[in-house]
Amino acid sequence: MNIAVVYKSRYGAAKRYAQWIAEDLKCPIYNLSEVKPGQLDNCGAVVYGGGVYAGSVSGLKDAFSLFNKDLVVFAVGMAKPTEASAAAFKDKLIPAEVKDRTALFQLRGGYDLGKMSFFHKLVMMLVRGVMKKGESSPGEREKFKNKIVDFIDRSSLKPLVDYIKKTYK
Repeated sequence: MNIAVVYKSRYGAAKRYAQWIAEDLKCPIYNLSEVKPGQLDNCGAVVYGGGVYAGSVSGLKDAFSLFNKDLVVFAVGMAKPTEASAAAFKDKLIPAEVKDRTALFQLRGGYDLGKMSFFHKLVMMLVRGVMKKGESSPGEREKFKNKIVDFIDRSSLKPLVDYIKKTYK
């Protein structure tokens, strides 16, 4: 299995997941900003992860242009993943010409308002203000009132790691 893990992380959630994936797969890990064109050409596939901002995965367009191979994408956001949201996300984010060689997994992240940019703080305050009762549990709505929220969960990587082990033996 010749795999590499690449990530782009602004506040650390995507990096934590990338480190765990690399540990589980016993493969190298790279920050996207440090990868040179052609550097990972010998890999059969690349696992790429980034944070979700305004409905896009950070660095994903760069990853598609840099890696002309199978891509296993993990998108780290605050929303609770569902099959419907994953399908909609894949339709929106993955270009038609690479859909057949791209898998997408959604993972939950976290935030620390004290470390966020002014703009991201503003967005999170708006999100917290518009959370609807039907879209989240009372416990989740209460958790979002905190200045630090952490939904990061190593066990949520199992489907992604199992998919890679099965697909790229």
